[in-house]
Amino acid sequence: MHLAVDIGNSTITVAIFHGGELITCRSTAVHQAWENHLRAILEAFHIDRVGLSSVSPVTRELLLDLLKSHSSAPILEVRHGLTLPFAVAYHPPGALGADRLAAAAAAWHCYGEGHPTIVIDAGTALTVDVIRDGTFLGGTISAGPDLESSALATGTAALPRITLAGNPEVIGTSTIEAMRAGVLHGLTDRVHGSLHRLSSVLGSTRVVVATGGWHTYLAQHVMGIDHADPHLVVRGVQLLMAMNSA
Repeated sequence: MHLAVDIGNSTITVAIFHGGELITCRSTAVHQAWENHLRAILEAFHIDRVGLSSVSPVTRELLLDLLKSHSSAPILEVRHGLTLPFAVAYHPPGALGADRLAAAAAAWHCYGEGHPTIVIDAGTALTVDVIRDGTFLGGTISAGPDLESSALATGTAALPRITLAGNPEVIGTSTIEAMRAGVLHGLTDRVHGSLHRLSSVLGSTRVVVATGGWHTYLAQHVMGIDHADPHLVVRGVQLLMAMNSA
């Protein structure tokens, strides 16, 4: 059994793979008791290898300590320098986030089929990345919906914290509804705009894969998304474990 872990800014995702197939996967908020779930996984399964993608140094150290105290399985951390399914044209390549690298690897390997591939990861940050002709080219990074709404509340004197849910009206008729409309329509407009601009570079024959906490919302509201895969990053971690020794 392989254990694939994705430590994001807001959530920790723990997945078990057997023979390359996803057996179980669960995401837990970083402020919740994710340690209990991980201990239960380590006790329930015989883990041969561990793969880790992390964008949070503090949580990474906590998780590594827990893993090493409960398992002797070798650990592979996702980073530039591993054997990858593509070349990397990003500068400097070491600055490419592990989550972006893993998601791109899985999207290119599982869905790309040699076509230009666009990876949309909508979570705390919104990233749009491109792989073409076997090379990771780069992309864009902006604030995700929750981070954007939080910035409005903390960066202004009068705007409140809001809950992002549902389908906002085109015209918000209260402050809360106006904020909700601005953030969520802004999300879909950014993604739609990115896909439109990339069409002039990549052409119409491309594959678009969405992941992250907002992947379902995007799949419902943005035309042109071919695949919505909530487990894309951990699939990429598993793929890179298969391509590299620990």
